[in-house]
Amino acid sequence: MEAKSGLALSVLLTLVALLVGLYGIVILIGAGEGANNVVVAFATVSIPFALLAGLFSFIAPAARWPIAGAVSAPVAIISLISAWSSRYLVVGALWTVALACVGAYAGARIRLARSHGQEPPS
Repeated sequence: MEAKSGLALSVLLTLVALLVGLYGIVILIGAGEGANNVVVAFATVSIPFALLAGLFSFIAPAARWPIAGAVSAPVAIISLISAWSSRYLVVGALWTVALACVGAYAGARIRLARSHGQEPPS
């Protein structure tokens, strides 16, 4: 029973991460238009995505990579499709994916270290 609920939780958190990633497209476009700066726009979505991926990975450590991919994929795909207009979009897409992966890895690592009675890495 525990394995099925763990899988269901992983799927649920991955779907929620995907919905947040889709909403991130709206935030990216709005921040880019408002600030007229691509770097600020990607920072506006990348840092919260990393924190959210870390939180979700802390809850379900086994789903850390699907969560990181789901939260960052919509913004990365839209950025890569639009990369013909600016080379900063490619760098921003890679930055978003990298930060989400780092957040997911850190969240899962802290959870797994605590469950094994170790101190989290500092």
